[in-house]
Amino acid sequence: MFDRILSVDLVEFDKLTERFKWRFYEIISEDQIRVEVPKGDDEALVLYLGNIKAVVDQLKKLGFIEQRIKQWREW
Repeated sequence: MFDRILSVDLVEFDKLTERFKWRFYEIISEDQIRVEVPKGDDEALVLYLGNIKAVVDQLKKLGFIEQRIKQWREW
């Protein structure tokens, strides 16, 4: 299995993903943000950015929703 890796900036990524309903970002660490746009059936477009306040502000203005990922466990 292979992942296709594209080199785009946030503005280009926004243009590529503006037609999708759900667009998320997750702050992974102090220096990394993961931006994800699910396409369906276990497929997603993902962009990694440095965690800079300006980037978070720009993501919010573009309509991205902040998310946190945690492991699900059965009860």
